[in-house]
Amino acid sequence: QPHVFRGYTPIAPEQPSFEAIADIPSSMSREPIYTPPSYPPPAVKATMAIEQEVPVTVAEARPAKKKRRALRRLTAFLVLVGAFTGLLYGTASYIRSHNMFPSITLQPNTKTGVASTDIYLRPSPNTDNDPIGLVTKNSKVKIVNSQNNWYQVDVVQQGRDMPTQASTKRGWLNGKYVDVD
Repeated sequence: QPHVFRGYTPIAPEQPSFEAIADIPSSMSREPIYTPPSYPPPAVKATMAIEQEVPVTVAEARPAKKKRRALRRLTAFLVLVGAFTGLLYGTASYIRSHNMFPSITLQPNTKTGVASTDIYLRPSPNTDNDPIGLVTKNSKVKIVNSQNNWYQVDVVQQGRDMPTQASTKRGWLNGKYVDVD
């Protein structure tokens, strides 16, 4: 036998009716019956009645759901693209910083020239300082930098043998003594 709790009945209880309270004669009640003010006010009830006459269909609610769904998908896509881009950038930075691959650098249009006479190499583009080396006539030089008709050069090959070997191969010389190729 299934157990049945005391007081259980399969019949649903009656819904309470508050109108029955209004039917009580006023002579029987000791306290006056409180009637709350009507809400919303009658003017608002009339507009609500007009608004409620227009049925809202499920089809009108679908575009809002589609917009939200599309916005979520777009947001997810942008987050994934951002994460992928960040991973690529991090990987490239790591590889560059740890020199895993030899750097491939394209040499820009390097200018070369030939010295037209013997000329001193200087540490800066002016004659106010002592020479640091010598470039002989017909020496091949590679122009690294230029400033006010002065060239910073690397000596590729000296034009003639010198009795003492020059200590430096890079310096500044005046552009009027160099024939640029």
